[in-house]
Amino acid sequence: MVMFLEQVIEDYLENYADVPTENLILVTPHRRSALFLREIFAKKYRKAGISPEFITLDNLLERISGIKKMSEVQGLFELYKVYKEHTTTEVDDFEKFVGWGKMLWKDFDDIDQYLIAYKDIFPYVEAIKEVEHWSLGEKLTEMQEKHLAFWRTLGTYYNALHKEMYKQRQGYQGFIARVAYEQMDAYKRANEEKLHLFVGFNALSVAQEKVIQYILEEMQGDIYWDIEKHFLNSQHSAGYFIENYLDKWRYYRRGATKKWIVEDQLNTKIQVYGTPKQVNQIHLLTSLLEEIPTNELEQTAIVLSDSDMLLPLLQAIDTNKLSINITMGYPLQQTPVHDLISAYFKLYISGRWYHKEVKSLLEQPFLSSLLSENYKKDTITYINEHNLSYVYKKTLDKYKKEKDATIIDLLFDDQKNISVSKLIKNIIELLLVIKESLEKEDKENLLNLEYLYNFYELFNQIYYLQEKHHFVDSVKSLYYIYNDLLVKQKLNFRGEPLKGLQIMGILEAQNIHFKNVLLTSMNEGIFPKGNTVNSLIPFDVRANLGLPTYKESDYMYAYYFYRILQHSEKAILFYNTETDGLKGSEKSRFILQLLSDYKIKPEVRFPEVKIIEQQPVEIAKDKQIIDKLVAIATGGDPKHRKGFSSSSLTTYVRNPIDFYQQQILDIRDDAEVEEIVEDRSLGTIIHRILE
Repeated sequence: MVMFLEQVIEDYLENYADVPTENLILVTPHRRSALFLREIFAKKYRKAGISPEFITLDNLLERISGIKKMSEVQGLFELYKVYKEHTTTEVDDFEKFVGWGKMLWKDFDDIDQYLIAYKDIFPYVEAIKEVEHWSLGEKLTEMQEKHLAFWRTLGTYYNALHKEMYKQRQGYQGFIARVAYEQMDAYKRANEEKLHLFVGFNALSVAQEKVIQYILEEMQGDIYWDIEKHFLNSQHSAGYFIENYLDKWRYYRRGATKKWIVEDQLNTKIQVYGTPKQVNQIHLLTSLLEEIPTNELEQTAIVLSDSDMLLPLLQAIDTNKLSINITMGYPLQQTPVHDLISAYFKLYISGRWYHKEVKSLLEQPFLSSLLSENYKKDTITYINEHNLSYVYKKTLDKYKKEKDATIIDLLFDDQKNISVSKLIKNIIELLLVIKESLEKEDKENLLNLEYLYNFYELFNQIYYLQEKHHFVDSVKSLYYIYNDLLVKQKLNFRGEPLKGLQIMGILEAQNIHFKNVLLTSMNEGIFPKGNTVNSLIPFDVRANLGLPTYKESDYMYAYYFYRILQHSEKAILFYNTETDGLKGSEKSRFILQLLSDYKIKPEVRFPEVKIIEQQPVEIAKDKQIIDKLVAIATGGDPKHRKGFSSSSLTTYVRNPIDFYQQQILDIRDDAEVEEIVEDRSLGTIIHRILE
């Protein structure tokens, strides 16, 4: 079977060999397929020459428009600035704004991606909202008036944000695409001699479509689709987008060759396994991975629909025996650095250092190597023994040694009502101190250093924007904004995509052939995502104006799914059989489709539970123990002057091991801070009074 990307290069060599390689631009949906395309080109092109360009469509649009992509963090600050300047009613504070501001940013992005005219959408949305509030003869309340005023002002925010993005030459992806479409004539004049080949696309926005069509019709260009005939003309959701382009583009109506609609039927060997709980998918996957011959592992891909599965997978795979390459994002919320920063924020939110927050911060694993050996233990013991509900700086300095000074002063800044900027600066300095300690053994800490760099980058950005705009006015707001921004922040792994076992997300698997594919989390709500479009624009308006809804998302997932199957010889699919709980849901509709179309029988596998025979715990009463018991009973033991208490004898009857640990070994529970008088303390007080 000739790979799709190989066919593209062969077609270039056959039909466009007269175009010099330095004038060739190959455009792909994402970086991974660009890399594989470059590798194939290097093998098949036999002459010496300058390498062609291999770029993504997003890179091409940036080049045409001359506008760089703006990060979402910066975008939210710029949007809030616009919102404050153009709102005449009461303005939401930044903390409240972030919740709906992210949706508005995404909606504006969609409006530009789909080239929706200003007059077509904002008056339309405003009219719908007015109809929703309409009531015969009744005057609108103040809140309703404020609500309608917001919808009337949406267009003003949109235009003001456009002016700001033009000025800064930075913007969201949709703005870049809209400007690129407007600049096509200038781009054509500067690149007459260039040949653009578009490879392996599926769902395109209207702006992307128009740019590609312009290049195909007005410049030198060609486009290669990765689809089979049976997905077209059959109303199959996997062929929805490509069928539309083939039918409607003027380029094809003028007689251009359709490259390619192949006849291949799906003949992949497919196995479907259901397991209870997400983690059991990983256990089963690793056991099936061991059955794959070693020489096939380089042609094997594990596709994770749910990025939360990445860390459990890496812990389950023996990376010493197996070289692996990860090409996907890992949520920063799942990293240990997030736990440290969260504990740090919680300490400062109330304005007083609560003992539980102090302990939680001191017990963070990242700090263990930075503090002297006994600092944490001595400080926590002191807090417990002195029953301190709230802790002050002098207590935290009590056991501080020279080594601890920098880190303790950063963690516990004794500044009353610490400012937001000072707190961000402290976090940045804290990250740098941790980085220095990890760099001493950098080979063992590569992953942690990568986490730290991503957080350092995020807080640097927040610090710069806060210093510029001063929108965040409290630690609580900063913590809320940090958590909100972190949801979308991912640690992007980049490795060697041409070697080892490949671990990737859904998008990265497109256009690439693998012998074996293992696809996890095949459940509704994960694959496909389902009805989860967060938008301020009502569904009817989106559907009517051609903006994407959850339906388009489903069609995209259908295409991705069948591409992955079509480009592999053996596919193993895993789903969670639990329908309740956090990640529980029905098996994916794509599995049901396979069961119906290809008569595949799923197999439910339960984790093997090994019964371990319990051995009774026996402690022989040797002379030493007998002597200790006698000493306690006669009052001769210094810690037990009054013999055995009634509660200790009750413990002996109920659980002799506890009795042994408490009375013979003198192991007691650590003292805890009591904020109210506990039963045990009350009992002790009454006993003492009675005595």
